[in-house]
Amino acid sequence: MILAALAFSLALTSGRTEEAAPNYAVGDAFVWSNGRIEKVRRLEGDQIVWSGLTGRPWRRSINFVAPIPEWRFEGRVGRRTVMGDISALWPLRSGRSVQFRVVSESRPQSGPPDRWDRSVALWTCQVGAAKTVTVEAGAFSAIPIICDRFSPTVMRPVERMVWDFAPDVGHFIRRVTTNYRDGRQTTVKLVAALHGPAATDERLESLARPYRPRPVAN
Repeated sequence: MILAALAFSLALTSGRTEEAAPNYAVGDAFVWSNGRIEKVRRLEGDQIVWSGLTGRPWRRSINFVAPIPEWRFEGRVGRRTVMGDISALWPLRSGRSVQFRVVSESRPQSGPPDRWDRSVALWTCQVGAAKTVTVEAGAFSAIPIICDRFSPTVMRPVERMVWDFAPDVGHFIRRVTTNYRDGRQTTVKLVAALHGPAATDERLESLARPYRPRPVAN
């Protein structure tokens, strides 16, 4: 498997029961099974500025469970506010849990700047027991973080996201999203993790290319 570039020396201590939050460095890059490339461009306190090889950069917390605070998509702009101490998940320990609320606001990019559509979601996240997870990049000991989103009106779960965090990689290696409304499930797996001089644009592109959807011939 493609692991020659895994230069993260996060050695596991025998008998360790907790895992600290990720410790990223500029240049760390990850290639995913949907063909997506994510590379650390800047570190700003507890925030990371990521980007692919093209397109607009985005910002998110070092705690990858936290939602992206700002976004632009299909002619709309959005922002999110987390209410609650989501950082209390870390250091990871089996059984640890948090509850938090996410307030999302969005508006048309060309619309009035003060007119936002607002929604609220309730989340609970719990740390599971370590297990072995096999992805394209290899087999790792991983700690699952299971997060459920609830309807704020009827308190029924509407979505589940499971992040499998691998201490040897210093990042999650698999994310499984389940939509309870339609039963659809989406899984994204780590193909490769590169660091520093190894994470060239050419190398990242060559690793991601086989995983991108092929155009359908007419």
